[in-house]
Amino acid sequence: QYEMFKDRNILLFTMDSTGIDKPGFSPSEASILKNIDGIVRDAPGRIILATFASQVERIIEFLKSARRYGKKVLIEGRSMRNNVEIIKHLNLVDTSDIVSIEEIEKYPPNKIMIIATGAQGEEFAALMRMSNRTHKYVRLQRSDTIVLSSSVIPGNDRAVEKLKDNLFRHDCKIITYLD
Repeated sequence: QYEMFKDRNILLFTMDSTGIDKPGFSPSEASILKNIDGIVRDAPGRIILATFASQVERIIEFLKSARRYGKKVLIEGRSMRNNVEIIKHLNLVDTSDIVSIEEIEKYPPNKIMIIATGAQGEEFAALMRMSNRTHKYVRLQRSDTIVLSSSVIPGNDRAVEKLKDNLFRHDCKIITYLD
């Protein structure tokens, strides 16, 4: 992606990264998506993918993965729904596999993917409500696989640990970015 800068007279290029304080390299987005695709393929029950709603390219790849493995997709969290509506409006990916959360009981667990907000442990985000049993439609099950698909933002450590603690109490399989 940096190729676009090679013939330009760039004075300064800055970026930020949550992992800037750690030496070495971060895995490429392609390798992350390949790993997530394998997790989606092999999940025995529902797959719940939690990420930032702003990671539109990743959400698009999640939708492609769901289609590849014949899963219906439920979008949970206001900001996630808003961004998926933009994806639909711009016709960036086939969204015909998206169903409403009210239809969750119509499909077997191994045919459901939930893309949700809340990977940072936000108190009222969809994943936290699932974890503390206050979500209106989703009750976590032992066969669920939950992927926290983003690194922990500094300062959110405690909230994320609380979220993970809640999730582990449901005896689900939890996969974090470190895994």
